[in-house]
Amino acid sequence: MEEAFYRELAEMISLGPVVVATVIRTQGSVPRQVGAKLALGSDGRLLGTIGGGAGEAKVIAEAQILLQATDPAGVEVSIDLRDSPLGVCGGRMNLWLQRWQGSLAQARVTQIQQALATGGGTQLITPLDPQRFPYLSSEFQSLSSPQLKVLRTADATCESFVDPLLPSPTLLIVGAGHCGIPLAQIAHWAGFRIWIQDDRPEYLTPERFPTAQRLCPQPFSDLIPDLSCLADLYIALLTRGYSLDCQILRTLHQAKLSYRYLGMIGSRKRVKTVLQTLAQEGIPENAFAPLYAPIGLEIHAETPAEIAISITAQLIQTRRENLLSCQI
Repeated sequence: MEEAFYRELAEMISLGPVVVATVIRTQGSVPRQVGAKLALGSDGRLLGTIGGGAGEAKVIAEAQILLQATDPAGVEVSIDLRDSPLGVCGGRMNLWLQRWQGSLAQARVTQIQQALATGGGTQLITPLDPQRFPYLSSEFQSLSSPQLKVLRTADATCESFVDPLLPSPTLLIVGAGHCGIPLAQIAHWAGFRIWIQDDRPEYLTPERFPTAQRLCPQPFSDLIPDLSCLADLYIALLTRGYSLDCQILRTLHQAKLSYRYLGMIGSRKRVKTVLQTLAQEGIPENAFAPLYAPIGLEIHAETPAEIAISITAQLIQTRRENLLSCQI
């Protein structure tokens, strides 16, 4: 998700000044959490959201003022969602609005894109000081969620917003059949980088999977070295038969691959057959815990599109639970 945001932000900055609004504090019930972003371009284009409604309209109005101002380059805005007509959520949001423009902003966005491409370990530091521009740091490598910190430098002490630059999670879809096509599209919209693996090269085409970052016609076992380098991996097994499921689960067990999510399509009978087959080989069911099988949230899905929606919903649920656990 961040990769897409900064890719479009770079394009907007090339056309003129942009104001980026970031949620830095929340209290009570709010539509978006700390770290959510909204950008307003000089041409009126909007990127991202901090929750919509009258509260977002207020932020856009403040951003329009900042776009036209010469000074300051940043300002804090508070939204009290208990006040009509801003909503009835009952909470409060504080946002930092920063004007991004010129060569410095373009260079910073390029650095951010490079950091996201190479993996985690870098943070975007935004001093809450109108005279200071955001910069990159690797001081807080263990940080997995954005937060405010008081940072001291040689010449100043300033409250700053520290935002870890985390690459989008990767979803590996094993099986390029009729369910894989809508899942690749919908999961891409939900912020996942898409890899597709299938041993039928004729199924792996850019026309069938325009959102895929990588098409993988090689055997699944040959992918293990590349998969082991991914820190945020989700796997959806949408194979054409239970024997392939057994083969892939054997490989995963032998490789001791780390992943956030593993789901397997099929009826309960097929799932039971797969797990019993592996158990007879000495591979217990809990070797894959948690295993989401049958895959997807139970919404009585039947069509490929409905199944893809149920799987994506489960991916989002798992990802958000992981993120929340990191914040505790």
